[in-house]
Amino acid sequence: MIKSEKYHILQTISKKEDTKVMIAKHKQLGVLRLIKEIKKASQFYGQLSKEAFLMKRLNHASIPQIFDLEENEQFLYIIEINKPNMII
Repeated sequence: MIKSEKYHILQTISKKEDTKVMIAKHKQLGVLRLIKEIKKASQFYGQLSKEAFLMKRLNHASIPQIFDLEENEQFLYIIEINKPNMII
């Protein structure tokens, strides 16, 4: 689980063997974020982490906007901006 003091996890919306998607509220900003948790031991970790770091630099309406990336020994956390038209 993400150990950040920035987020309060509200709900887990998807959980698979190597990944989890959660809805969280940013404590300081008061806005909702999607947090994708990826196990570093996953066979897809390398590909997903490269994609996340690339997407963080992009800004396009059709691409999910990454707000932040956090890591610990076991997981990579991709924190995405929850867009108004996004259904959660």
